[in-house]
Amino acid sequence: MFCLFFVGMMCATVNANNDNELLNKAAQERALIKSIEFVEIEYDLEANTELLRYLPNDFNPYEGMIIDINEIAFQKVEEPLDLGFNTADYLPEGFNPYKGQ
Repeated sequence: MFCLFFVGMMCATVNANNDNELLNKAAQERALIKSIEFVEIEYDLEANTELLRYLPNDFNPYEGMIIDINEIAFQKVEEPLDLGFNTADYLPEGFNPYKGQ
């Protein structure tokens, strides 16, 4: 009986030590994360006017940005679908896929 009590106490002590170590590790990690300093770098952006010499004088980057939907020509291409077998052989007799529409 004493042996079981002693073993139980030893396990409880080991678990308590492990828990304390885990808590200490977690506290250290939180302290490390809080110690990290966030630095935001602001950049001054300047337009590089040297690139303009490669563009034509009448260059307009916004030209053609507005699209008229009526200018688009749509084509409907219907290709016959061949499955290689007659699907009617696998449907119930009198099957109508459009029934109820």
